[in-house]
Amino acid sequence: MQLKKAHLFVIILLLVNLIYFLTILFLKDILAATLFVFSLFFLLSLPFVFTPIRLTIYFSLLLPIAGIGFLPPAFREVFLYLLFATSGIFFFLSGALVSDKDFTHPLKPFLFIIFLSLLVSFFYALLREWTYPYLFKGTLWTIEFLLIIYFLPRYLNNSRQLKKVLSFFLLGLFLSTILFIPAAFRTTGKGLVSIAGIVYNLNAIGMFLAPLSIFTLTLIPQVSGGKRIFYSLLVCLLIIALVLTKSRGAWIGFLVGLFYLIIVTKSFRILPYLVIIAFAISIYGLKDIVAARTLQTNPYDPSLLMRLYLWQTTLRVIADNFFTGIGFNNFNILKYSYGFFRTFDPLKVFNTHNLFLEILVTFGLLGFIGFFGAIFATIRKMSILFKKKRETSYIALATANALIAILVHGLWDACLWFSPVFLLLGFLLGLGATLSVDRQPIPDSGEGATGL
Repeated sequence: MQLKKAHLFVIILLLVNLIYFLTILFLKDILAATLFVFSLFFLLSLPFVFTPIRLTIYFSLLLPIAGIGFLPPAFREVFLYLLFATSGIFFFLSGALVSDKDFTHPLKPFLFIIFLSLLVSFFYALLREWTYPYLFKGTLWTIEFLLIIYFLPRYLNNSRQLKKVLSFFLLGLFLSTILFIPAAFRTTGKGLVSIAGIVYNLNAIGMFLAPLSIFTLTLIPQVSGGKRIFYSLLVCLLIIALVLTKSRGAWIGFLVGLFYLIIVTKSFRILPYLVIIAFAISIYGLKDIVAARTLQTNPYDPSLLMRLYLWQTTLRVIADNFFTGIGFNNFNILKYSYGFFRTFDPLKVFNTHNLFLEILVTFGLLGFIGFFGAIFATIRKMSILFKKKRETSYIALATANALIAILVHGLWDACLWFSPVFLLLGFLLGLGATLSVDRQPIPDSGEGATGL
């Protein structure tokens, strides 16, 4: 009976994809049509090829490649979410996930609060007719973000599986970083970079790279031999890539994570990386960059003074919609109704440029409590797990450090509209939830729910 429900779910998804395919054929969108073929292949193979651990490995390999721009936006915005989130429902319906009566998701209350705030802000936006671009897409992303956090602890049942997933994740990160560095040297100006013919915002890529840089650096003490050499090489490449983004927020997020790492581990063996950072930043002339960014604004990246103006406008919007929020990305348009000069943002691309304000203005008070409650609870739990000196202690610390880097960068940037940042945040919170679950280890052998 469970399997029939799961197959029915796949059939419904196939019908939805078919409608989508007919729509994009009518619109003559070749890229979207190609994406449909990927999605169709995945859905058809889901009942026969994939297991939860296999799916998680493929997802973790593709996530960094998508995040640094080497998969088309439509691919990461549809297929990557589809790959993980909707398949979780299939595995749940089919009974493929390991049954554990004592299993309680550590972030379940926060996930419920976020989901409730999402519904409130979405329907409130519909009632006010604020159906601007990204509202529907961003709402769907948020649901799938919640599903990623919810299902990841149910997919990974022991430390061996967890380490295998991280190995593929770092492999994907290594490949994408090698490809990104030459592209970053050919920046188009105005804080943009062209990768595979598509233009990306360097601040957004910086928000993706900074947490992964400190994440990888934190893992080095737990490995030895060839792995340590690989991790060290990857960190050096990531730091070079991070500097090439010219994102000051990303640099500061990484440095705060680095100092936190030194304080918590009481180890100064990572100080050579500080030298690398200092040398790399000095190439660009930190003084000139800071001075320039105080006043200079371009159509894609506001200056510090422009951010202060954006934050002032955001507070006015929040005051009118404190409990409901205004819906995903609606601030980009609504800010003009609250006194923001249209000439300062003719392309309508400026968001709040503050992660905390972005969550509050988008999802209201409930969403703010849910999002940051989940993040801070995860950081606290990971810090406790590190002190217990378990096999996965450094993975726990790396997860906490990556979240800290995102929060610090979030003080002057909000890149949730860049789907890989949202995906990464969901992956990190899901990873933290996986590490937090206290249960008996499940053998690695065998197919079914745990087999590879």
